[in-house]
Amino acid sequence: MFYYPLTFQPSLSKLASLVAVTPASFLLESQGTIKKGTYSYFGFNPGNIFTSWINFNQTYNQEKIHHVLKTFPWMGGWMGFVTYENQPWFGSFPMIAVFNHEDGVWYGVSLTLGEAELLQWERQLSLALESISTSPDKPVKSTWILKPNFLDYSKKIEQIKNYLEAGDIYQANLTEPFQVKTNLLPDQIYLKLKKSSPVHYAAFLNTGNSFIISSSPELFFSIENATIKTSPIKGTSRCGENKNEDEKRKDELLNSAKDRAELLMITDLERNDLGRVCQYGSVITKTLYRLESLSYVHHLVADISGKLKGEITLCEVFQALFPGGSVTGAPKKRAIEILAELEQSPRGVYTGALGYVSFDGDATFNLPIRTLTQSLDTVYFNAGGGIVIDSKADLEFEELMLKVSRIRKALEL
Repeated sequence: MFYYPLTFQPSLSKLASLVAVTPASFLLESQGTIKKGTYSYFGFNPGNIFTSWINFNQTYNQEKIHHVLKTFPWMGGWMGFVTYENQPWFGSFPMIAVFNHEDGVWYGVSLTLGEAELLQWERQLSLALESISTSPDKPVKSTWILKPNFLDYSKKIEQIKNYLEAGDIYQANLTEPFQVKTNLLPDQIYLKLKKSSPVHYAAFLNTGNSFIISSSPELFFSIENATIKTSPIKGTSRCGENKNEDEKRKDELLNSAKDRAELLMITDLERNDLGRVCQYGSVITKTLYRLESLSYVHHLVADISGKLKGEITLCEVFQALFPGGSVTGAPKKRAIEILAELEQSPRGVYTGALGYVSFDGDATFNLPIRTLTQSLDTVYFNAGGGIVIDSKADLEFEELMLKVSRIRKALEL
């Protein structure tokens, strides 16, 4: 293990610009309320890229390190995503840069390499940053290619309600696709989105073929010292115009029978999923109804944790938990089948998983909601919500549009 403060301290915006022109590079940022133990990460020039579970799992098992005392939660390993359709993309990053929000310093770190390799990596980073030129400002041109139609959306709601009344499911998380043509560069969109919607699980990734821009408030799962945690979200409310109105909306969300019932169903589902990979009796609901506030919305959140069995691999964790219950429904298998009938296009990275896994098996993955994919001049994103028997199409559609309001702001629509 080796780490040291970088001899230069790059800005996050400069690193975002570097990601925009460097294939297989990334920036993971923790934003919002910064507290002790909060970190952001940057990486580029991966050793290998894995696009199949078989190859990734083989490498993970071969390179995993046991009983590591780390200075930072992540000191290198694999970073990437899994699409909703279960297609992985992971890069191997033995060297990364870690930003400690507490002391405001960037560190070069590695669990597996030494000082010489890190110094060479730092020189490469310095040269890459020096080559970045600032793009001249130009008028933003963003236009809709595709957005949901309320009539079509309400018909889907009725179809789901038919399944609900027949007892096939208790809830389904219906999502709708959006497409926008824009002249904004990927790093411009990322910086605008993180400014308007600060969250703890922001990410900007250049795969070489497309860009992933994520401003997700939801933790899919984290693993630390063999303890796994998941924090599903169910229930969204717009922030109030003033303090009194904001407190009223918080209270309404906390006491919403519909949202509490949805979150309870998903919590039960997640407990069951965790039970497949956790020691018997170790799965607990630490918090059932917790309010989490962002700059423009409030969410209702639960926290569930458990102790992993023996030598459980990341692949086995994904097999048990994936896709997340908060973006599918309950029972999960039947909900996924129904959603496949109603949703006309693949979700891609949206509602899959995005994050990192350490060489020692610790990991953190967001559940990529509020997440865009950009390819050339086209941006793709989705939004959705949980549908239950007493859902009203007009209110669900209003919530759908609320969830993309900050994306629209970032794209200047």
